[in-house]
Amino acid sequence: MLLCGLILLSLSAPVQAHRLQVFASADGNQIQGRAYFVGGHPASGIEIQLLDADGKQVAELSSDDDGRFRAQVSAVGDYRVVAKSGDGHRAEWPIAASELVGVFDDVTPTPAAAPAAGVSSPAVSVTSEAESPDRMRAAPPAPAASSLQDDEACIRAGADLDLTLSVAIERGFEQALEQAVEQSLEQAVEQALGHAVEQAVARQILPLREALAEAQAQASFRDLLGGLGYIAGLAGLGLWWTRRREQRHSVKDNSDG
Repeated sequence: MLLCGLILLSLSAPVQAHRLQVFASADGNQIQGRAYFVGGHPASGIEIQLLDADGKQVAELSSDDDGRFRAQVSAVGDYRVVAKSGDGHRAEWPIAASELVGVFDDVTPTPAAAPAAGVSSPAVSVTSEAESPDRMRAAPPAPAASSLQDDEACIRAGADLDLTLSVAIERGFEQALEQAVEQSLEQAVEQALGHAVEQAVARQILPLREALAEAQAQASFRDLLGGLGYIAGLAGLGLWWTRRREQRHSVKDNSDG
């Protein structure tokens, strides 16, 4: 009975040795990965399905000779990569939405509307009262020269004030526009730079993540072999102990006889 169990466990080792594995990660607006068997051997020609969070198929493709694949996505969300082999093996790998955040963001700044090409100052118009026939017939005496000079000075002062206000308003609009554009550009550059750094770091650590996934798969296979050896050792120890007890009983019976 024990021997049959050991044989069955040993037969399951090759099945585990060819267990299908898959690894995937986001690269920009694409999801790339690799299908392989335990031990690192590439799984070429494997059916790869890309599913969204609702289980709807987004893409279907096959792995190349090195077991690699690449699919494009059009929105941020949780995805699931499913690898299937012809002999019924299946492996999955999740892609979190956080790996795609920022890829589809529009970082192009929208500048504020520019003011009109020329800002005209408020027009200062001096309207003269329409003279009625009665006033023409009874014209008042001409104003004194000093009164005319005072009126002209007031008009010039008002025109200068209007011009000063117009220039100040125009400069204020220009400064506000420049500040808005600078802030928009700084924000856009900061977002683009941050996203570029995240993508660069993700590309750099991608081989490490892939190697770690393969190492974990190999470690589980080694654990299986270690467990088989441990069981075989315990079984051998139990058989030896049982055999020794039988020999002791046999020697004792012979001595008593």
